[in-house]
Amino acid sequence: VILLSIIYLAIFSKSPYEVFSKICGFAFLICLCYFLFGSILREKGYDPVDKLWEVAQFTVDIDNPDWSKGRNIPIDYALAAWKTNLYTGVGYNDLYHYGLPAEMGSAHNFIAASLFHRGIIGTAIYLIILFILFRNSIKLFSQIRGKESFSNDLLKLLIAVCFFWLIAFWTQDVIWEKYSLSIEFIYLGVITNLHRQKAEKES
Repeated sequence: VILLSIIYLAIFSKSPYEVFSKICGFAFLICLCYFLFGSILREKGYDPVDKLWEVAQFTVDIDNPDWSKGRNIPIDYALAAWKTNLYTGVGYNDLYHYGLPAEMGSAHNFIAASLFHRGIIGTAIYLIILFILFRNSIKLFSQIRGKESFSNDLLKLLIAVCFFWLIAFWTQDVIWEKYSLSIEFIYLGVITNLHRQKAEKES
């Protein structure tokens, strides 16, 4: 949330000085909230600073046996099943047909899940489509950069949200999940159409 807020401030600022001043103001508000409400949270056994530091340490401690929270197990099963059919995958099948308990039926990783379902060919096609859509997002951002308007500001924010989806892209198989997949492709489809419309007007 903090990172997205900083990027939001940067996108909607007109100069480096404005970016710096907004980020400083944002940091001041966070510190003020911690000063005012930190003692209440600590009394309930939760210190935001300690928790943030704990999460940061856990993030880089990949040798910790609990680091993957067991998600390495379905990933291993998915990759093992994929190797039985490298090029086309196993189709729309479930991991529990390959020895994994039914309650752990997801690989929780886009690449592993994609290879399991569609193999090298399908995964390559999907990645090419995603590459084209995200490339169009970058091109649209370049087209509207420096053109101040409410609609352009909303498009900049929409593009930023799309790129933040890539965080979940690597840690969850959200690309196969119908709700997040539908929303993401609506966003990317709108962005691609607007990019093409603006490119045609400029040409």
